[in-house]
Amino acid sequence: QPASLGLQKIAEEGDRSQALTDLAPMVGGSILDLESPLTSPLPPLGSFSVTVGADAAHPLLSAMWMLGRTNDGFAGLDSIDLAAAAGTSIDVVGLDAGTENNNEKAAYMAALGGHLRDPENGVIHLHPGILGIADAPIAWNWTNPVARIQVARASAVPEPGALSLLVVGLLPLIRYRRRQAA
Repeated sequence: QPASLGLQKIAEEGDRSQALTDLAPMVGGSILDLESPLTSPLPPLGSFSVTVGADAAHPLLSAMWMLGRTNDGFAGLDSIDLAAAAGTSIDVVGLDAGTENNNEKAAYMAALGGHLRDPENGVIHLHPGILGIADAPIAWNWTNPVARIQVARASAVPEPGALSLLVVGLLPLIRYRRRQAA
C-alpha cells in the first residue's frame, strides 16, 4: 500500500513529527505510549537500548526509522508480540516507501547535498539497496537485514506477559551491515 504521510516524512527526511502528531490522539487508547529515543543518527554498526512500558492491553511493538543515505528508504516493525518475542532477536529488512525513484543521482539524495524529488507514486516494497548506478557510491550499500532487534524482558515489568509500546521514528539504523566485496 502507499506510505502514509508520516512514514513518507520519516523515510525521506528522517522527520518524525508528522507520525508523532498522527499517532498522539491514540495514546491512552490503542497505543500505550510513543517513544522517540534518539536525536541524532546512529552510525553504521552502532547500537542502543530502549526500555518500553507495557500492559496486558498493549502487547505489541511497532517501530519505524529512516535508512540514511537513501532518498526514501526506511525499516521498521509492525505489531510484534513482545511476550512471544521475549528472549529472541528479530531481523529487520530495508524497505522503500515508494515515494521517490531510486535514481542515486546527487541532486536527489540529501546525503549528497541534493534536494530535488523524483516522484515514484508507488507502494511500499523491499528496497533494492544502493546499486552504485549514479553518484551514490556502492560502498553505501547494505545487505539485509539492516537491523536486528533484541527483545529482552525487563525486571521492572509488573506482569510477565505484558510488554508493549509503539515506538515511532527511530531515526537511525539500529544495526547496519555493508555488503562484503567479493
